[in-house]
Amino acid sequence: MDYIRAIDAFLKQNGIDFLYSFIILVIGIYAARKTKKIAKRFFTKTKMEPSLIGFFSQLIYVLMIIFVAVIVLEKMGLKTTSFITVLGAAGLAIGLALQGSLSNFAAGVLILIFKPFAVGDYIEGSGAKGTVYEIQLLSTVLKAFGNESIIVPNSKLINENVINYSKAKKRRLEIKVGISYQSDIKNTREVLLGIASSDSRVDLEPQPEVVIADFSPAAINMSLRVWTDNEHYWDVYFSAMEHIREEFEKKCIELPVAQNLAYFNKQA
Repeated sequence: MDYIRAIDAFLKQNGIDFLYSFIILVIGIYAARKTKKIAKRFFTKTKMEPSLIGFFSQLIYVLMIIFVAVIVLEKMGLKTTSFITVLGAAGLAIGLALQGSLSNFAAGVLILIFKPFAVGDYIEGSGAKGTVYEIQLLSTVLKAFGNESIIVPNSKLINENVINYSKAKKRRLEIKVGISYQSDIKNTREVLLGIASSDSRVDLEPQPEVVIADFSPAAINMSLRVWTDNEHYWDVYFSAMEHIREEFEKKCIELPVAQNLAYFNKQA
């Protein structure tokens, strides 16, 4: 009976505050849900990444719920200072424990916002090379030529150099071919330029060019340089390699052959 009397006295004294607290809680939850929907529509109109839309709208909802909870506790006469302190300490502890994951998460958000690469781009970074299959909040999944999945932490792709081969529509293709020192350079240049001009996927502007790249002990290394659409890069490369082999045989252009020379010292 004493408990019932205590509760009854407490409700008589604080009933209005409880009623106000309940009303604030209901309105706050409704406002948080409504704000979440509005935020989703707004972010969708800005063409933000779907994963970011869900994350940011949920973050806004959680923050509003925490804010409403603090107001309700204050209205009920409870001290929220210690609650906020404990919440902050817990957040700090979790942040320190998940420092690496948070770094990857922040990097994932930056990648989705600034878009240094997108799904479908062929990139090279952090020792990995492949086509971007999926950009997650903690890591990026690449697909290698053999369809292997390469999972790279997002912080690696933000803090290190990344080469995006798909960013530009055009790409320069360079094929180095070694010929023997007995082969004619002018004839070789004409053959390589003829192969380039016969492929409709090769751009005529800038014009294809053939230069001497360097000299090695066994060969003169020629370089065929052409421009083509990014999507045709590898098709042009493999086609050119095949035609080079065929045309060199027809034109009697000698390829270098590795030679091992042995010297004998004759002693009297």
